[in-house]
Amino acid sequence: MINIADYVVVDSFEDYNDYTPDEIWNTWIDGFGTATNGAMAGHPEPIDFASGEHYVETAIVHGGRQSMPLYYDNNLKYSEAQRTFASPSDWTRHGVTELSLWYRGAATNAAEPMYVAIADSTGSAAVVYNDDPNLVTTAWTEWVIPLQAFAEQGVSLTSVNSVAIGLGTRDNTSLPGGPGVMYFDDIRLYRPRPVAIQNFSFELPGTEKQAGFDNVPGWTTDRPPADSGVETGYTPTDGDWTAYLMSGDPPLWQLTGHTITKWDVLELKVDARITWAATTLKMTAYYDDNGTRVPMASQEVAISDAMQEYTLSITAGDVPASVGHKIGIEFSNASSGDSWLGLDNVRLEPPAQ
Repeated sequence: MINIADYVVVDSFEDYNDYTPDEIWNTWIDGFGTATNGAMAGHPEPIDFASGEHYVETAIVHGGRQSMPLYYDNNLKYSEAQRTFASPSDWTRHGVTELSLWYRGAATNAAEPMYVAIADSTGSAAVVYNDDPNLVTTAWTEWVIPLQAFAEQGVSLTSVNSVAIGLGTRDNTSLPGGPGVMYFDDIRLYRPRPVAIQNFSFELPGTEKQAGFDNVPGWTTDRPPADSGVETGYTPTDGDWTAYLMSGDPPLWQLTGHTITKWDVLELKVDARITWAATTLKMTAYYDDNGTRVPMASQEVAISDAMQEYTLSITAGDVPASVGHKIGIEFSNASSGDSWLGLDNVRLEPPAQ
């Protein structure tokens, strides 16, 4: 495996070709010659090499120049391709905590569960399912699996011997199913990554002072504010713009695309200051329950005239009901009387290691 910046490459599918022993199906062992495994890694014969066809996919790719096509037929079968490493791999080194892979399907695909399985050098195995993977999507989709989901099933992450990708229910040959083709690319191990915050520094639209957030991407209020919005001139810490919030106005919030896992430990950080007579900023992290914002963690902090960083700690394990929901963030001016405060550079990230 290759180390690059904040991730370790498990397989980028760039090293396969059409010649022995480097065909993709010589590394990703599929169901060829078996009655129970309906998988086929790589495009099927006949391959017209003279016309530019290959076992790997070269047109539908996420990164680089190649991806792995995985054909499946789950009629009383499951479908799986497995790669065994030349020597066991340590999936804890460099502080990695997540397995990431990108996939896309085809409009004609039969609906099936999708899974990833790993086994350690003792033979202990663990399987994690994506029960709603949307196999008909033609957009590349990232599936992120916390490595603890494997470790809790008894697999040693310090000695990973193999990884498999499958469709259907592993080892179950009694369920009817259908065929299709999936494409996989960029399998990586990541260190903890920040949660993406849209327009985190309030730079958009960035034209002139604006009351309200109707035209500010990423940010929402439940009703029109009396006097909150975005402006320049109040010591921004990223870019030129800051948000300003009036006491008594509705909270400013954003629902992220991050799905909470029970292992998530995050910090909500924001730079804030008094702009006029304010005393208190309220910071909240919530999970979305069918449109209802349910608080996970909340605190009020005393702010000053200088722009400073404030932090709210969030531990998903303390709020089990949040697991499987999207996480969101919320800010409000909790000061009394008419007052205003400024915000900039919003972050939602793992604690520093």
